Amino acid sequence: IEGNYEFITTSASTAAPLQTSFDRITMVDLTTMTVVDSHTLNNASGVAVKAGIAYVTAANGLHIYDTSFGNLNLINTFPQGFGSYISINN
Repeated sequence: IEGNYEFITTSASTAAPLQTSFDRITMVDLTTMTVVDSHTLNNASGVAVKAGIAYVTAANGLHIYDTSFGNLNLINTFPQGFGSYISINN
């Protein structure tokens, strides 16, 4: 959670491996409880947000989004191997 937004990563499970529509990063406005943006990923596994930047891990790499305008604007993607763990200092 950052500001009025929550950021959620979801992915298909082994019990429902064909549910790829759940494999994504989603940005939710907590004031209105509505989805404001969402992007499909490949086996999304985590998200950390700081200072308007969302760092999202997935099977195909680390995806970095600018969230400062109330949506998810992809800044950069680093290939597989860069996004296994996320740690952000305060």
